[in-house]
Amino acid sequence: MGIPKGKKSHITEVPSFIKEGKKSHKRAFLRGCFDGDGSVSFSPKQGLRIINFGTSSARMIEGVHSILNDLNIRNSISKNKMGMYYIIIPDRKNLERFRDDIGFNHSKRYKKLEVVLDSYFKKPL
Repeated sequence: MGIPKGKKSHITEVPSFIKEGKKSHKRAFLRGCFDGDGSVSFSPKQGLRIINFGTSSARMIEGVHSILNDLNIRNSISKNKMGMYYIIIPDRKNLERFRDDIGFNHSKRYKKLEVVLDSYFKKPL
């Protein structure tokens, strides 16, 4: 698969066979990425409801961003002071698209995403 030995967190990227592959392969790849290095953030008092994915590789974040866009899931990229890159997927429509098109195998993330989506239909605290 072309994965180099040793420290590689800063140089990883989406493999070309995924970028150029079938949508089902892209979805499975993203599911693995978000299961491993993603999270669901929810703060009802602040109105925060997002899915995010973090990496120290600029190439990886650009690849994930591109695939999400190909799947019509709106997202943005941010970078923190420590050099970590993050994909942020906001708002109900895109959270639902993520759930329906990609989803989580990670049971805690799956359940938290369901709580977040259910919160859109409840009165604010």
